[in-house]
Amino acid sequence: EATFPTRRPPARSAVGYAFEWHGQFAPRSLHRLHDAGIRAKVTTSPLQILTAGGEVALDRGSVLVPLGIHDQADAADIHRTLTTIARVDGIAVHALKSGLTPGGVDVGSPSIEPLEPPRPLLLVGGEVNPYEAGEVWHLLDQRHDMNVTLVDLNRFSKVDLHEFTHLLMVDGTYELPEKQIGTIGSWIKGGGILVATKKAARWAAEQGLSPATFEGMKQPVPADDQGDDDAGQSPPVASPEDSPAPKRRPYDQFHPDEDSRLTKGTIFATDLDLTHPLGYGCPTAEHAVFRNSNLILHPSRNPYATVAQYTGNPLLAGYVHPENTAKIRDSAAVTAERVGEGLVVSFADNPNFRAFWTGTSRVYLNALCFGSVIEKTGADEPDSGGHG
Repeated sequence: EATFPTRRPPARSAVGYAFEWHGQFAPRSLHRLHDAGIRAKVTTSPLQILTAGGEVALDRGSVLVPLGIHDQADAADIHRTLTTIARVDGIAVHALKSGLTPGGVDVGSPSIEPLEPPRPLLLVGGEVNPYEAGEVWHLLDQRHDMNVTLVDLNRFSKVDLHEFTHLLMVDGTYELPEKQIGTIGSWIKGGGILVATKKAARWAAEQGLSPATFEGMKQPVPADDQGDDDAGQSPPVASPEDSPAPKRRPYDQFHPDEDSRLTKGTIFATDLDLTHPLGYGCPTAEHAVFRNSNLILHPSRNPYATVAQYTGNPLLAGYVHPENTAKIRDSAAVTAERVGEGLVVSFADNPNFRAFWTGTSRVYLNALCFGSVIEKTGADEPDSGGHG
């Protein structure tokens, strides 16, 4: 591994250590702690810390390693791991001088949340998009040394979901039996975290696994309406008589007209909530996303759950049909909604496109690293979560 010689190892501390979440390899650093059995916490509000070099301001999402929750015999091993984080991951690690802080909450505050190591399962095979599944695998396994279990759709029914904390579903077609969908729903309600992108996110919403709503989606079937022939169907559309006849066009313009309505690779501006755990470590609220579909995710009915939203004038680069611009404007890019004790994170786009869209991949990584600390707000839907 390459090293960062300009990053000095932290001084030894009798209190603990801290590092911010802004560095590119901060998720890899956190995984090093998990892998070494070192307990870590995350700050959910800014705070000041005292170090041997003076006061240091830490942003939301900073990782703390208090030594008081570890055996004293482990202090040398902890310092060795944090030295590796500084030199190999290029992260500035601070040695705490005191657990009391000159500003913000103290290191022992309950608002500093404990973190558990994620155990993600990624569905592959069948009609799952192999490129997008590969991008997730590359992000986790190759870039951040995070273990991820890949399971083919045909073998998914044999898996005990309770061995995993996260279920990762990328763009694709998912035809799962009702029993399997019900198992996913129960797992989410019990504390599991579903992270779904593009058509997988819409599928989860249509199955009642997610409170998210998409334009044109089939409505989920309520449990007491299973026998209704009309249940789960889209709302009736207006009859042709209700709409004016379209303007006549030459036959040979059919394909160009259809292609012009596709969004094949365009960059848009979204507004990212930096106070949300999924926004930790991102430098600004002006958050550029890559889009190659016309899928429209509606803002959450929970005012606290729309993590990223397209701006009123979202086009940054590329081509988009004016009709699609009107639909994309002010729609949601990312939502994170509690379901029971669990969480569903929905991405309208692919945040890991071709392994170089690192800004949006940070939001995806945050769903794995910090999903468990997202609080249930009063507006969260209590009854979603699938077929029981």
